[in-house]
Amino acid sequence: MNQRTFPGWGYMLENGATTLWEHWEFSDDTYSTITPCSARSANGFTGAGRHQCRADAVGFDRIILRPQPAGDLEWVKASHDSVHGKIVSEWQKKDRQFKLHIRVPVGAVATVFVPAEDGAKITEGGRPIERAEGVRLLRMENGSAVVAVGSGEYNFASAVR
Repeated sequence: MNQRTFPGWGYMLENGATTLWEHWEFSDDTYSTITPCSARSANGFTGAGRHQCRADAVGFDRIILRPQPAGDLEWVKASHDSVHGKIVSEWQKKDRQFKLHIRVPVGAVATVFVPAEDGAKITEGGRPIERAEGVRLLRMENGSAVVAVGSGEYNFASAVR
């Protein structure tokens, strides 16, 4: 994501890209800035933003939001226009703090993986997660708190390494 040499996304951005280019071999005149061919999977956006449709979902009514912070990547903004409305996942990692803003459209529910060192240190809207309205802590799994939420906007914060 941050690589500023070809074929990194940083290189593409610095050279006018608005989407991922459709090839991995360098050329100064044969690339597309129309189709983000490498940014999608069959069930949603992958990569650092990571929106997925659950296997039992119909038209993104059951969503999995699993941010993937990696390396020195400091932030990601990702969205998807589903039949229920726009799904948003935006995160920022700075000074051992992880902030995650999500939007789940009306008629949908989401399972959200919030990277965290300790479930007790997670907040939503400034409140401890166990007292946050519409948020249910399901479990801790591989360095993330897994929470269930309904439609709406949520702002999570947690301590990370």
